[in-house]
Amino acid sequence: MNQSEHPDQQPAPTAEVGSGPVPGVGARLRLAREMRSLSVSDVAQTLKLGPRQVEALENGEWQGLPGQTFVRGFVRNYARMLQIDPTPLMEQLDSQL
Repeated sequence: MNQSEHPDQQPAPTAEVGSGPVPGVGARLRLAREMRSLSVSDVAQTLKLGPRQVEALENGEWQGLPGQTFVRGFVRNYARMLQIDPTPLMEQLDSQL
């Protein structure tokens, strides 16, 4: 069987469907923002970004942002602003980019 030959492939379908236990980087940022009762405008103003850029981050629309280096900086600063550890987000972001 292919599953026994490739056991690492079993979790992939749930991750691709989006029903896996770990939400994407953007979803995690959105949830943290919502838990703090902050609006997209609040975040945009604090980080000196446009609201559309914040929405692109939260939606994982990396292609709508200036480049990987900037995306990494935006995510790191957003996490710090929300007072969450940016390290796991950065690791997850690396795999998404």
